[in-house]
Amino acid sequence: MRKPIISRNMTVTVCTVLCASKKDDTVFTKTVEVPRKHKKPEKLLKIVKSFVESEDNDTVVCYIKSSEIKQKLYAMPEETFLRYATEIASRSADDVAILFQKGEEDDDDEEEEDDDDDDDANIDDEI
Repeated sequence: MRKPIISRNMTVTVCTVLCASKKDDTVFTKTVEVPRKHKKPEKLLKIVKSFVESEDNDTVVCYIKSSEIKQKLYAMPEETFLRYATEIASRSADDVAILFQKGEEDDDDEEEEDDDDDDDANIDDEI
């Protein structure tokens, strides 16, 4: 029996970054995907550092060797979605923004966003 899934098309920035390990003094490259499109190198570096360094305290991001913007399709079972999703009271964009606002993020990349509807959520009954 096929299970219902939740799917979403997303714009991601795929980066190849040069990292250094504090643990064993080695240098290595790592591929990191961050959500959305980011064109400003200094802002992208800040975001990539937060992704990499939050998952591994012994890794330091030195610089971004390359980056590419891609459209990707992601999916997960409905049960997993319900387990991790945050319920919102209304569909108002302002209400959703307030719920997930981190306070430290700025919106200077908003002007770089496409106005297309590729990021609309889809509910697929079956795969």
